[in-house]
This record gives sequence, C-alpha cells and structure tokens, in this order.
Amino acid sequence: MDIHFIHLLHKHGLLHDIDISFAYLMSKLSGDNSSEELFIAAILLSNILVDEKHICLDLKTKAEEPLIKIFPDIPQDEQNKIADIKLPSLSKWIKQLKKSPVVGEPFEFKPLILFNNRLYLYRYFSYERELADSIKKKLQIENNFLDNILLKEGFRNYFKESPTLPDWQKLGAFAALKSNFCVISGGPGTGKTFTVTNIITLLLEQNPNQNIKLCAPTGKASARLQESIRDAKEYLKCSNDIKNRIPDDTSTIHRLLGYKPNSPYFRYNRRNLLPVDIVIVDEASMVSLPLMSKLIEAIPVDAKLILLGDKDQLASVEAGSVLGDICGAAEINRFTRSFCEAYYSVANEKIPDYLQINKSPILKNCIVELQYSYRFDANQGIGAASKAVNKGDAELSLSHIKDKSSKTIKHRNLPHKNEVEYFVKFIVELRYQGIFKAKTLKEAYSRFTEFRILCAYREGIYGVEGINELIEKILYEKRLVGIKKNFYIGKPLMISQNDYNLRLFNGDIGIIWLSDDRELRAFFPNQDGTFRSFALARLPKHETAFAMTVHKSQGSEFENILIILSDKDSPIITRELLYTGMTRAKSGMEIWMKEDIYKSAVKRRIERASGLVDLLKDLKSVKKL
Repeated sequence: MDIHFIHLLHKHGLLHDIDISFAYLMSKLSGDNSSEELFIAAILLSNILVDEKHICLDLKTKAEEPLIKIFPDIPQDEQNKIADIKLPSLSKWIKQLKKSPVVGEPFEFKPLILFNNRLYLYRYFSYERELADSIKKKLQIENNFLDNILLKEGFRNYFKESPTLPDWQKLGAFAALKSNFCVISGGPGTGKTFTVTNIITLLLEQNPNQNIKLCAPTGKASARLQESIRDAKEYLKCSNDIKNRIPDDTSTIHRLLGYKPNSPYFRYNRRNLLPVDIVIVDEASMVSLPLMSKLIEAIPVDAKLILLGDKDQLASVEAGSVLGDICGAAEINRFTRSFCEAYYSVANEKIPDYLQINKSPILKNCIVELQYSYRFDANQGIGAASKAVNKGDAELSLSHIKDKSSKTIKHRNLPHKNEVEYFVKFIVELRYQGIFKAKTLKEAYSRFTEFRILCAYREGIYGVEGINELIEKILYEKRLVGIKKNFYIGKPLMISQNDYNLRLFNGDIGIIWLSDDRELRAFFPNQDGTFRSFALARLPKHETAFAMTVHKSQGSEFENILIILSDKDSPIITRELLYTGMTRAKSGMEIWMKEDIYKSAVKRRIERASGLVDLLKDLKSVKKL
C-alpha cells in the first residue's frame, strides 16, 4: 500500500501531528518486523481516539474499506488521489500486527493490545477489562437478606399509584436493593431522582448506618442532583431519623476520588478503597471509560454502585460510551422468574410475562429503563418528537415539530446568514432584555435561567461564538449594555476549566453584577439560593453563556430553549444530539433548521468502537490477571 496519502490527509487537517508521530514510533520500535499494516493501524488508532473518542480500532469493520469512506471530508478536487486506496484485508492486517513486538495479547505489557479483532492502546484495554471484571464481581453478590416486612411497608409509603403496569420506579428500586450493581435509565421527567431518593430511604431503613455517597461527572450536574434530592426529601413520609440520614451533599466524581492536580491518579484507588457502602452516580451517560473504570476499582467489591442516566443522550466528551455499552450488553427490562417472584412477594405486583426471561445472562435483573414521562405527553409535542428521534423516525418527528396545534414546539426554517441578526433580535427582546432590567441579582439570574439557546457547533454564525457575539452587539445597540467591554452588568458566564481552589467547575454558570461596594464581580449560585462572588481577575477560563453547545447543556434543564442547527450537514449532528437538545426543555422549545439536515441527523447515530459489550456478555473470554 502506498502510504504517501498520509501527508495529503495531514495537509488538510484530517490527520494530526500526534497521529503520524505515534505511527512512526510504533514502526521504529518494531524494527525489522515493522510493516505498512502496523503503520496504518497505529495512525488510525491514534486518530479515532483523539477525534472520534473510540476506545479501539475495530479492524473487522475497517478492513478493505476505501480510504475515501474513512476520510470523506477531504476536498473534492483532491479525492481522486485516494480514490483507489483501500485498507488491508482483515487476515493480512492481523497477521502483520502479530509479527510486531509492540503488539501483544491480553495481559502482555505492550504498547498495543490485539484482542477480538480490535486493536487497543494498552491502557484503554486495561480500563475496559477492569470495568467489565468489576461489574461481574459486583453482580455475583446478591442481597438476599432484605427485611421483607420493612420493604413492603416502604413500597406502600413511598411510591404513589403508578399510571403504568408494572410500576417502573418501584421495579427499579427493587432491582437496586437486590443487586450490588444497578443501572436506572430514563428520559427527563421519568422520575430518576424521585426513584433514587426512595431507594436511599429503603436502604437506610434496612440499615441506618450505611455510608452513602452521591456524585456526578460535573459540578453543574452534582449541584442539580443535590437540589433534586433536597426537594424530594420534603415529600417523604419516613421517620425524621431516616430523613436526617439521607445525604444531600453531593460532589463531582473527581472530588469523591480525591483529585490530584496535574496527575491522572486519584487518592482513592484499588489499593486505597473509598470508605463507602453505597455510591450513586447521576448523569452517568457523561462519564468516560477511564473515569468510570477508576471509580469502580476504588469502590469495595461488596459496596453497591447505582448508575442513573439517560442511555439515549450524548455520550461523554471523552473516550467511550460506557452507559450505552452497559445497557447494550443487557436485556433491558427483562427479569428472571426468581426475581419476579421475589418482587411480587414485597410489592404485591406481578411483572408481566413478556418481561420475564428463562435464561440467566450475566447482566440480569439489574438494568431498568423507566418508561413513563410525568413531564411530556408521549403522543404530542416535545415528548412525541423526541421519542420519534430516538427511534430514528425522521418523518414522524418532523410531523410533531410542524404540528401547528402544538403548545410546546415551534419551528422555523434556518434563517439565511444575512437574516440571522433580524431573528435573534426578537429572541433578545423576548428572552434576554429582562435580565438587564432586573433590579436585583437574584431576579436577573432567575430570568437568565429560564431560557437558553443551544447550538450544534461552537464556531460560525450559527454556532455558540457567533450567536453570543451577535447578542452582545444587539444589547449594545439597544443600550442595554453601556459600553463595549469584556465584562458588564448582566453578562452570563460559563466556566470551562475546573478550579478546585475556588470550587468553580466546568459547566458552572454565573452572572456579572455589582457588589455592595459597587464593584463588578462574578456571582455563582449556591444550593441554598445565596451567591458566591469572585473577583473577575481570579476567574478560571470561561465564556459568554447566552448560547451554549448542546454538549455543554447536558445535566441542565430550562423552561424554554431555542435549538439552532447548522446550514451544513456534519457527523457532529446526530440523533443523540437532537434528543439531548430537545429534552433540555421543561415547557417549550423552538428549533431553527433545514429539513434535509434534520432528517440526516435523525438517521445518524453516534457509534464508538469498543469491546465492552462483548466483555460484559462473556467475561470468560478474558482471564483475570
């Protein structure tokens, strides 16, 4: 194979310096056993880890692929230069890789690991194997010592009458009590936080001395979990002793594990385990493979791990799609006969026959997806449109978006670039100018949190940077902002870099306001409704936040949103991005789009190569060290 195409791809930014350097290093270390097949594999592995957040290079799916299919963004006038180039056949690829001294089998300490026709960096294979092994160990420990009398009473007291059969929330709670590993997935409004608050209550009634930790991947998601738990506690009909024991202090996963600045390691790890009995992780879809692996290895094997999240949301911005892979390895909402009998004995509710399974897979009785949304009508508006997006039905989703009788959705054809400012002016007048007319900090912040613009991209006129710049221009022209400068009263900010000393984290949102001594400062809300203020010069890296990317909006909810898609199709605009954006809205959404791009996005799924599904289905394929 002629590998001169590499320089062509590099010239157009489709390959990075690190990709090429890594491939040359692997070739050099291989000496006489180097080959074009190794060089190509190394360069592609580096590229997809950096750009597409895959865990490994799936040789089987890439073998004999035309290069133009893998790099479709090469300029059209250059495409003929790579039109006839194909990747190696699977058999030849694997044969040449096995000859190299830098490629090893599982449990060999080599830079690259070849397993199940997938090529990994050593540490990513280790993360994947360790995570699968840890989940398997937890699933072997089943809690058969529950006090059924307490549990029966708890189910009667804490779960209201369900509109569905079975009661998915109650079923999820029982699964979490029975197993040392449980996933409770569900879209917005399905009651994940309500369910987990009840789970904590039931667990504490079984043993009030259990040490429970609540965490989330970001500071913003952690704060929202804390607020939700505190709200849910108010309605619990349990004893004051149990209510006082329910933790409402939350942290980021990094803080829970003991973050060490400028280090990939944590204070708590497999050699220094967390002193916990139960760990609950919210927004688990946002957790990357490396972080999830480090978390689970720091939790005692006999401690309970409960993951909450929405498996259909965007995956982590870092490598992997852990929650999706775990759910993909299981038969969701399928339960063994013995589990169904045990559930009936305490809940007095029969699990329908179609949810029962005769076989006993590894991930059994522990993956529950909540089915009923208390927020959205499944037959119209946001609920119906987002559900259709999840199913990949673009026409049905569009029919709900275009439904003029809908009270929750509006849509507009994407304005031409020359018209964007005209339409954004209406948004500023309707949604944002109230911030600058507010009399108090609390009023201004409250007005800001009611609405958000969500964009698919960061750059360009339809991206976050372009829309934020346009809004500030309009505010200046309306004289709502006195002079053009970096900071002004009412400016919303989003932190984009963690600062553990200031306790400001990526995704935290604040607002510029005057302090009591008439100084401009940045104010960030506390969970109790008060604000912390910071000198502007001390702020970590941040950005204007009238508009934000859909990725950054994960873990947030707003009364109303505006989604702006691009005028050009891209692999970035996917079914998961649309679903995540739509479901940030509590009450209403508007979307600006081109129909053909919307349809293309609904058909396109995020697919991140990994072997976690296979490992979870058959852990015997990899022996323990």
